[in-house]
Amino acid sequence: MGTPSSHPDPAEQLRLSEERYRAFVQNSSEGIWCVEFQRPIPTDLPPDEQIDRVYADGLLAECNDAMARMYGLTSGTELLGARAGDLLIRTDPRNLDFLRAFVRSGYRLIDAESHERTPAGEERYFLNNFVGVVEDGRLLRAWGTQRDVTARKQVEAALREAEANQRALIENAVFGIYRSDTDGTVRMANQALAGMLGYDAADDLLGKDMGRDVYFSPADRERLVAAVDPREPRTYSNVDLAWRRRDGSPITVRVSARPVVDASGKVIAFEGIVEDVTDVRAQEHSRSQAQKMQAVGQLAGGIAHDFNNLLSTIVAAAELLRPALTDAEAREDLDLIAKAAVRGADLTRKLLAFSRRQRLQLEPRDLVRLVEDVHPTIRRLLPESVVIHLDMPARGVVAQADAAAIEQIVINLATNARDAMPDGGTLTISVGTMALDRARCDELGWGEPGTYAVLTMGDTGAGMDEETRQHLFEPFFTTKPVGSGTGLGMPMVYGLVKQHNGFIQVDSEPGRTTTVTIYLPLVTESPRAATPRRSDPKRGGRETILVAEDEESLRRATRRILERQGYTVLVAADGQEALDIFRARRADIALIVSDVVMPGLGGAQLWKAVQKEPAPPPVLFTSGYTDRDSLGAAALPPDVPFLPKPWTIPELLSRIRELLDAPAAS
Repeated sequence: MGTPSSHPDPAEQLRLSEERYRAFVQNSSEGIWCVEFQRPIPTDLPPDEQIDRVYADGLLAECNDAMARMYGLTSGTELLGARAGDLLIRTDPRNLDFLRAFVRSGYRLIDAESHERTPAGEERYFLNNFVGVVEDGRLLRAWGTQRDVTARKQVEAALREAEANQRALIENAVFGIYRSDTDGTVRMANQALAGMLGYDAADDLLGKDMGRDVYFSPADRERLVAAVDPREPRTYSNVDLAWRRRDGSPITVRVSARPVVDASGKVIAFEGIVEDVTDVRAQEHSRSQAQKMQAVGQLAGGIAHDFNNLLSTIVAAAELLRPALTDAEAREDLDLIAKAAVRGADLTRKLLAFSRRQRLQLEPRDLVRLVEDVHPTIRRLLPESVVIHLDMPARGVVAQADAAAIEQIVINLATNARDAMPDGGTLTISVGTMALDRARCDELGWGEPGTYAVLTMGDTGAGMDEETRQHLFEPFFTTKPVGSGTGLGMPMVYGLVKQHNGFIQVDSEPGRTTTVTIYLPLVTESPRAATPRRSDPKRGGRETILVAEDEESLRRATRRILERQGYTVLVAADGQEALDIFRARRADIALIVSDVVMPGLGGAQLWKAVQKEPAPPPVLFTSGYTDRDSLGAAALPPDVPFLPKPWTIPELLSRIRELLDAPAAS
């Protein structure tokens, strides 16, 4: 009797194998599928025709539950019979691309991405590995696995969007943004930085060396980099640096930057945000200069009144003492005192002109005539080696100007030109007009559009550098040797031009011509001719004069001067005392000489009170110009006679006789 066979039953083996296969497929975490083609696809068809057949004839014949869940279903049986054309989104070119790759690769593809739509209409992305089954030159079916990568794709899309937003933010930022290696090589820059530095595109900055091509001084970058501590890298904020544009011109930037470190803490790069503050710094400098000049002007105005009172006393006393001195040496010493006082007066006048407190008589004046009148004076000031060339128009140019101030301006600029041409040269003085439009005013940084009267003075001297030009109008700044200049000439010119509501521009470079251009308000009125003085200062009189002066020494000196000329002099220490004396002796008083600023009742109040009386006498005001004077003088009509301090005896006597001899107002 035979023993049972030890070989398993083939049918049983097949059953067990199928069970293991189905268990493997159903328990797989990846989707597993099989697409059968209702009509086998000839492999010799063109690729796009084969793809059309895949969409039309491909039906899902096998799939596991894992795949069903990827489509929002619970069981693979729910997907059976689904058409490939209904799942694959045909409008997505990426699906067409991967199907073409499938056909061209011989029907085998790894990690192919598909974009599909679930039966519920939700779009998802899958990563596929599949292979086609080909028999007798026909594609029968395709087997594959797939993994849902929708979440990853969403994250990637979000990252791309964030990256695009960040890139757009950087590209559209109004501030410059950059990243550089530790050696200074630019690796990233935005358009704002490119424009700031004079480059056409941000890519033009890539590869540039920060130290050599961007920093005005490479040492500045080296200093900043050296200050970075790798053990504790910190951001530095709002650091002002001197950078350079592509053309080499300087630019002031404010930089906030930070070092970039790797996982080990090593500094691998620098990132920074840059703001162009060139104009801001220029405005701040201009404001600082204006404040500095205003402070000096306030100081000048504050001391001018008392200082000019003292100088007036010194000058008057010296002139009073002169006739009594017979000793030649004593007279010489007295002359030194008088000259020193006059020089002090000149310095004070320059300070007042700079501080814009010098009283000007602005009226229509022919600039051509004014320059021609002052020409003999500057000819005497300049050596023969300096040629003066006048470039004047045939017709006059009328500006709203003060004749004496224009003379001061021309003389000061001519003196500067002389000092700039020690070996001789040419001084060219021209007068003309110039129309400035809005674009030109914006370019210059000052002025209003319109036509201006223009006075230009140019010399062929050594010129000046930018540093010197920046300080040109600062009080007490001078390039002349010690003892050779006060540093008030150009500030005085600046102050006088501003008092004319004008503008001044200086163009100069080392070794080239210096040109000073002054723009003054142009007027269409006929120019006013200067009124000649008709008085003889040596002739005194018998009239009674009331002198109101709060400075005792000057009051006494004025009284002695006038009494020596035969006048009867009444004196008052303030405005109220002067008014009381006037009311008591109004019939005797022919003239009042009054300071503008006095304790109690000031000069302006005295004048107003006198004008209310019948047949008031003329009033001659004198002052040293302080802010209080400005307020007091503002209450007076511009044609009220005025004599600035310090005056000389001939000036005082001349003005007095001029007023006494003038016809009485009807």
